[in-house]
Amino acid sequence: MNCCETSLGEQRRNFYDEDLIGSELIPIAKLAWGDYLCLNFHYDKNNPSVDLLDYEESYECDPATSKIADTFQAFLSMLSSENG
Repeated sequence: MNCCETSLGEQRRNFYDEDLIGSELIPIAKLAWGDYLCLNFHYDKNNPSVDLLDYEESYECDPATSKIADTFQAFLSMLSSENG
């Protein structure tokens, strides 16, 4: 995954709206084609998973997500793996 924009305030479409996707799914980066990398607090309020929010498959109040890593720390470990 290549990150194309990390400042949600600078984008012109698809900006984060808590009323649409809730307060448990917090975008941390915008990816290509309008998708987001998010912290998902739905299952664990203290240790969120890192999920991909698929813009094309999501509907109002029904976000389509795929888990990337069980925790943010696990996600960071993926970024600094020996394969990179």
